[in-house]
Amino acid sequence: EQAWAFFMNGNPNHALGAIHSIHSPFFKDRFNPESRLLEGIAYYWMCRYEDSRNALASYVEKHSGTVDAMADYFKSKKMNVDNSYQLFEDLVSNNIVDTDIDLNLLQEISHSDSMMLARDELALVVSEMNRLEKKGISGQMSNLKKPFKFLTSLEKTSKRRVGKTFLMELQELKKDYQRLKNQSEFLYVELLMSEKEQLLGRELHEDIKMSSVSTKKKIKGWGKNTEHSWAGSKKGEFWWDEVGFYIYDLKPQCLK
Repeated sequence: EQAWAFFMNGNPNHALGAIHSIHSPFFKDRFNPESRLLEGIAYYWMCRYEDSRNALASYVEKHSGTVDAMADYFKSKKMNVDNSYQLFEDLVSNNIVDTDIDLNLLQEISHSDSMMLARDELALVVSEMNRLEKKGISGQMSNLKKPFKFLTSLEKTSKRRVGKTFLMELQELKKDYQRLKNQSEFLYVELLMSEKEQLLGRELHEDIKMSSVSTKKKIKGWGKNTEHSWAGSKKGEFWWDEVGFYIYDLKPQCLK
């Protein structure tokens, strides 16, 4: 979000710095394919076509297989609420053996806001069932058949809600991936056209390209002299409190 805000505000170097932080070791377990695409877009509007091509290549190399894997998984499994819940249960119990979908991706979905609400509801029902089984009602272990029946029904409903929510998140992510794939293909075509025009001494969409950028680095809320904590470190070091403060220093290569 920060990177998009900087880019839309005309600060591509700050946007690229925010993306740089996204790719730091601090976020190594997070799944964010859109960052590479935004990186390619930022470079494109600065007419740095080779950098844009490299960012796009990184996106395709790392994420294009995931689009196909999700499509194949949905097709082969014929996903519904029940097997969606089973996929979630296998995930949280580390028992997944037959999916090509990236586990970090599934973990990301399983911790979304909507999933956490459904998971909390199920956890509450299971906790109440365990309490009833161990302590009964006010310490009495008789007449538990009806309460157990009610809680069992409630547990089934909660599991279906978890499965339905997980399936919905998976379907939305599948759509997002297809959208990103379409955008990456469009960007690649634009790159080819722009490189051709530049070779001919012209600039495609020159009226809206960034032929110059502000050299002003200070932005309210950003720290000072905190840009190079882990960049280029051979040890892969980083300081968590400096993630998000890196700023690139690149000049546009647009023809004037």
